[in-house]
Amino acid sequence: MRRVLFALFLPLLIICIDSCCKAGTGGKATLNISVITTNGPVKGATVYVKYNAGAAPGPTNVGYDDNKTCTNTNNLVSFTGLECGSYYFYAQGFDSIGHVPVYGGGPITIKHSDRNNTQSKTMNITF
Repeated sequence: MRRVLFALFLPLLIICIDSCCKAGTGGKATLNISVITTNGPVKGATVYVKYNAGAAPGPTNVGYDDNKTCTNTNNLVSFTGLECGSYYFYAQGFDSIGHVPVYGGGPITIKHSDRNNTQSKTMNITF
């Protein structure tokens, strides 16, 4: 009987631990995000983040919890001190080859098992 109860309890425990993740600051995870287009790196892009979200809070860059701007010499931003959980990232910048504004976004999840790690992600944005 104990084995049956343990077998039923273990999946529930794993689900509870995994659902304890609440995106935001105060953790030990780092996300390094490179912003690119089909023409290459987008230097000077601004990357916005919405905590606890799988979708954009709106059609523009309004409603986000934080943002970072790439320097004019690279296309990389780092968000440090993050908790595990779901995030929505949105980037906007200027494609210097196509001479057009570019933007786009997508969800990123930090798993409980990655809560102390650094991850590198590429955000491919378009015109």
